[in-house]
Amino acid sequence: MILWTAFLLGLLGSLHCLGMCGPIVFALPTFSRSFPKVLTSRILYNSGRILTYGFLGVLIGLIGEGISFAGIQQKLSIVAGALIIFVALFSNQAFVSKLHFQLNGFNRLIKEKLGDFIRRKTVFSSFLVGLANGFLPCGLVYLAMGGALAAGSWSQSMLYMIIFGSGTLFAMLALGLAGNYLGLRVKASFNRIIPYVAVFLGILLIVRGLNLGIPYLSPEIHSGVDVEVCH
Repeated sequence: MILWTAFLLGLLGSLHCLGMCGPIVFALPTFSRSFPKVLTSRILYNSGRILTYGFLGVLIGLIGEGISFAGIQQKLSIVAGALIIFVALFSNQAFVSKLHFQLNGFNRLIKEKLGDFIRRKTVFSSFLVGLANGFLPCGLVYLAMGGALAAGSWSQSMLYMIIFGSGTLFAMLALGLAGNYLGLRVKASFNRIIPYVAVFLGILLIVRGLNLGIPYLSPEIHSGVDVEVCH
């Protein structure tokens, strides 16, 4: 799997994260402006978030691994890419809103836990906030999971999601240290980028599944099995 696409997706999509997760980051404790504690808190928050992404990668990877054993991994890559492009171009907002509605009960539980962890106002509670934050419904995370699904094994899917989270790290860490002067305009300004990122990822997944023999991008996969016949 071309894991570099995971980092690129996280890097380009991190601007979207500034708007989506900004209020949560701003709610983290400031520790009387003690920079070492604030820095530690923000690192722990992002570590928890990325750890949750890795866990989601394991779950989605187990599904992808089962499909891989069935011998249709390449077709899955093409289907996943086409689905990502379709959602990005034609039904992005409606699809995500419907999925949010379906996950409403789980979403409410996560938000309750988030509020509880934020109120604790300790350095370690920032890690717990990050863990819970990673489970909140997010269109960008859904896209990353679509890429991870086609990775073929749970370990590669986990790595894909961790690399994706690492791509968002710089912007999210900078946001956590910058303060809350950026406001909600960030979300409105950069949400427009997400469909382009999604289409790019979808195209890469389709090219990968076409078995074109291009190293790293679309490596040739032989499905035949050599059988030794004994006389």
